[in-house]
Amino acid sequence: EFRMAMLAMEIGLTESWTTNVSYEFDKLMDFYKGEALYNAKAPTLSIRKMWQMMKKTLITAEPRLRYASTQTLKQHPVAGAFFDDDGDNMQLSSTLTLIHSFGPEDRGLLMPSMGFMRTQYLRDDATGRIDYLLTAALNTSYQWKPWLGTQVFANFGHKFANSKGERLTGAGSKYDVWDFGLA
Repeated sequence: EFRMAMLAMEIGLTESWTTNVSYEFDKLMDFYKGEALYNAKAPTLSIRKMWQMMKKTLITAEPRLRYASTQTLKQHPVAGAFFDDDGDNMQLSSTLTLIHSFGPEDRGLLMPSMGFMRTQYLRDDATGRIDYLLTAALNTSYQWKPWLGTQVFANFGHKFANSKGERLTGAGSKYDVWDFGLA
């Protein structure tokens, strides 16, 4: 069982610049025993710039910095799922998104995006491990009525790691993943 609480605040700096600060607390629980296995505290800072390209088209760029201070309280039942007290990490990421409205009264949104994340581990045996994640996504939504909307999405992720990450996580150090959804 995964639990998360987050406090976030967005501040408009100008018409096209905003910043977001947040503080997140995560807890992983053993679903059957109710015991806490792991927790993390993670402050985050991001800045978003928006450009109006055409009447119905925007582009946003959002770099983000996140630091996670972690603690393993009890070893996870699945071996290798978490390294004991080795999860402290610094994440640097950036996302570029195109937002285009369409249809009558601009009820539809088309939002392709791409992103990059670099996670550097900072403590104990994981010190020096670096994971990379490249993402591409396409999200389309349409608001048929005030009370009825639809959404279709496809996401692709490509993860890889440096040599230390490959040694520590083995086959989990690299993968490709597709997610599809309809709501």
